[in-house]
Amino acid sequence: MIFNSSTKKASPALKVTSAAWKIPQGSIKPVPDFYPLEQSSVFVEGSTPSEIAVRISDCLRRRSIAASYGEVKAKAKCKTMDGVEFRVRMYSGRAEYSHGVIVEVQRRNGWSAMYQQDVFAILEAAEGVKGESFDMSIPPIDDLMSDSFDDPFDYPEADTSGAESMPLSLIQSRNFDTKMAGMEILGAVTDVEKVGLKKARKNASKIFHESNEINLRNMMVGLIEGGECRDDESIDSMLHDLALKVLSNCLELLAKERNFGVSVQEESWLINELLPIVMGELRVAKDTPNEAFLAAKCLKSLLSSNPKVNALVSNNDMLPVLSKAMDIGSSTHYGLQHEASQCVALLQCS
Repeated sequence: MIFNSSTKKASPALKVTSAAWKIPQGSIKPVPDFYPLEQSSVFVEGSTPSEIAVRISDCLRRRSIAASYGEVKAKAKCKTMDGVEFRVRMYSGRAEYSHGVIVEVQRRNGWSAMYQQDVFAILEAAEGVKGESFDMSIPPIDDLMSDSFDDPFDYPEADTSGAESMPLSLIQSRNFDTKMAGMEILGAVTDVEKVGLKKARKNASKIFHESNEINLRNMMVGLIEGGECRDDESIDSMLHDLALKVLSNCLELLAKERNFGVSVQEESWLINELLPIVMGELRVAKDTPNEAFLAAKCLKSLLSSNPKVNALVSNNDMLPVLSKAMDIGSSTHYGLQHEASQCVALLQCS
């Protein structure tokens, strides 16, 4: 398969509209004349459009890809956890292909190495090829509360010298492409898979604890709250997601070391600034499951490391919200289901 490298303007945060892809009657149309199908497409025979749609929507759920399904056209608008936006479209075959359905995947914005794997998985699901299985069991509470971070990656430590300071000028830029590049760097240097545990932990601590000419953790909160680009909602949405990812990475790393909330000022920031944002993201999990997944990861880290957070979350009636997020995840988003279930487990044992 060949993947087109062109990009189009990003859309605002994707609103999920249905748990499963239901194909409206008469919505499957032939491929338009002179329309060049993407090479990331496949011809499926022996299955009805509805059967194909069920397999694709289940694949999207298992891969934690948020999807909004069209009520008029046989089209799914999708967004991966890496921010790649794409469309899945079904067409009826004609002439020698009249006995089957054509499934096309078309990237619209963004790129990540995982996208190719997502496309292959979607097309294989359309054909009825069995995908990988997922273990939904909740780890023992002792594991969730563990003081150590088990690093499953035996990678050589990447050289990120200078990476901690380089994004500061980028994320302060008035140019939004530059600002997003800086945010992507922050996300990368706090990702264990990309730079190794030692470097990721060091960078997370630097972002979360140390004072710079700007306060990085407050800047992350500001980007999540939005309003950075008043003329383009899509830019605010992308910055929001990148900031939430950075905080999620930092909290996951530092929680395992009991390395945040150690001062009165820091604990106050966690409870008064960050926690309300996290709970707010979870309350709208139905509309934005990708963002709710990251919020649930943040909340899990807070619950596993700070008893005061447990009491506050319980007092804010978050257990029903988390239970609802689990239900939403069970039908649309595996990652959300998994993280919300761990939050529930931590609350119930507190």
